[in-house]
Amino acid sequence: MGGDRTVLESMANVSAWNNTDTGEFSLLVPLGLIAILRVILCCFFCLGVVGNVLTITSIAMTRSLQSVPNIYLCSLAASDLTLCTFAMPSTFVGYTVHIPDELCGVLAEVIFTCITVSLMSITMVAVNRYVLVVKPRHYYVTIYTTRNVKISIATIWLLGLLYGTPPHFGFGEYVYNHKMGGCFARGDTFDSWLFLKIFGGGLSLFPAMLVSLFCYISIGITFSRSRAKVSNAPADQQTQTCSSVIQQPGAATAATSSVGPSNEKKPDTAARRKSTVTLLKKLAIVWGLFMCCWLPLALTHSADLTGQVDPRVLHVAFALAQCNSAMNVITYGALSKDIRAAYRRTLRCKRA
Repeated sequence: MGGDRTVLESMANVSAWNNTDTGEFSLLVPLGLIAILRVILCCFFCLGVVGNVLTITSIAMTRSLQSVPNIYLCSLAASDLTLCTFAMPSTFVGYTVHIPDELCGVLAEVIFTCITVSLMSITMVAVNRYVLVVKPRHYYVTIYTTRNVKISIATIWLLGLLYGTPPHFGFGEYVYNHKMGGCFARGDTFDSWLFLKIFGGGLSLFPAMLVSLFCYISIGITFSRSRAKVSNAPADQQTQTCSSVIQQPGAATAATSSVGPSNEKKPDTAARRKSTVTLLKKLAIVWGLFMCCWLPLALTHSADLTGQVDPRVLHVAFALAQCNSAMNVITYGALSKDIRAAYRRTLRCKRA
């Protein structure tokens, strides 16, 4: 009886996991924490699925929102939607049920692919704004045709899939990670650790951050020079001077023009500057949220190579990372009245 009571008390306080190497049944994380994480995942799952579907549908139904940056944001929303649909339910179940490694191999690659696509999509928006603001008109018109935009998005997804395949060929390993409560790369082997460093950091995160930072700095310098020239020009020449500093390539602005040069308008310089700044603020918030959500997992997973990280920390970090997929839709709506209006029209089944 004493032994049974001890087992029952333990099961009341911890969540179970199944060691894939020994098959032993072990106890790690308090059930109270598991309950909290499940409630959070459920809330963010609903928000992520509804919000990302609404974002994609709204942009598809609203012609004025079909700009090049918003097309890339649709790619970002699609990756977020995929992550919400596959990763969150498997994690919800994986807290207390061992998921077969064969299934985990698929689910973990989905997670890795979606992370890569998200990073590349955010970066492509920054590059788009850089070409729009900094480079001469003919660059934008040549690069951002409808065909090229479609090819670039297909390339982003293809690279995401390729980056996630090495564990299937022996470099790294996707497993049910018992210390995280879900499907991810194994945390206690050097090859899996190295796989994440090369494909997750060296070929994805760091290049994306550097390219985006370069684009932001270049755009900021261009705007600063524009303001300096305008302020030093005679009053009757300020509008002409400002227009000559930032060459708008007759192409898409953040929220007013359609993909493809034939359908694009040329707004005044003030509107162009305002739309670009608003979009860059949105991207900065998206980047900030991404880093706040995924960086804790990256750091704790890397530190767990020696098995010293508390499983509770890894459980929370993994759940937080997945919740990022539902946060971007809040950013879109909070910073863009056009997208908020499109949301309302979509919910009323009206096309703009």
